[in-house]
Amino acid sequence: MKKARSKRIAAWVGLVIWVGIWGTGCVPLKPREDENLKFLGEFFEDGLHPVWGSGVIYLISGEERSVIGIDTATRQIFTVYTLPLGFGKIGSDMDISPELSTLVFPAEDSSGHVWLFLIDTLRGISAGLKDSIYVGLAQYCRGCRPRFSINGDSIFFVGGEDGSKLLVWDLISDIVDTVMEAPGFFQDLLPQDTGFVYGKNPFKTYSFNTGLGGELPNTEGWDYIEVNPIYRDCAVCWKGDTVILLYDLLDLTGKTKAVSPYINNGGILELSWSPDGRSIVFICEVVHSEPPVGYELWIYRSITDFF
Repeated sequence: MKKARSKRIAAWVGLVIWVGIWGTGCVPLKPREDENLKFLGEFFEDGLHPVWGSGVIYLISGEERSVIGIDTATRQIFTVYTLPLGFGKIGSDMDISPELSTLVFPAEDSSGHVWLFLIDTLRGISAGLKDSIYVGLAQYCRGCRPRFSINGDSIFFVGGEDGSKLLVWDLISDIVDTVMEAPGFFQDLLPQDTGFVYGKNPFKTYSFNTGLGGELPNTEGWDYIEVNPIYRDCAVCWKGDTVILLYDLLDLTGKTKAVSPYINNGGILELSWSPDGRSIVFICEVVHSEPPVGYELWIYRSITDFF
């Protein structure tokens, strides 16, 4: 059954890629000539939230209730994991452990509760006895934003029954502790897990060591930020536009960079770093006439060369 489902997904995505590029009725696109861009495929559902593993981009397929993978070399599609019975929806957020062995993502059960799932990326099964944990009510906790710590031993996320706390799940002891009352939209951990970034337009920071925080200068107008997993003083910001902001967490300065594959289309919706910290994978929303909207998956190689 799993193999048959994988073939259906592969055939479906292949058809989508063909129609997205060669189909009629599309709004004329003005491609951006950039040798660093690499196209992987087009989908017609949002909330894919790509994360980059070892030669594989992992995506959330809400329609299939599954996590799927796409080989970065061959573009082959395969199913990694499908939700068990009693769970109807995967949340539109996901992270991967530093050693690239485990995925974490939220899923909503039929009773309106959200759980975090840990999935083994190689075997496509639950990662062990401590493979899930309760987050809170779905109406508050769909955007729980799970993020692995730098050593992979714990996961930070927003939860509590009403989604009012920033929590940390220690994967060694299987204990969940409250870090603090959730200050706002949780974005990402700061370099060396010294604190975290939260809020939007502009971003704000909080230090675990001092209990103090402040605004990140020069981030007005930006909605999301992702800290580089290797070069931890680099971050990328985006806001649904064709450009991103390359942000230096030491100098607290940023500069814009056009990465969308189209000059007149393709706003960046979701983005994550490659494991080596040099490239990014992103979803851009491309407006067609029929079908109206497609979600294209692209890689931009060697983005750190522009910092």
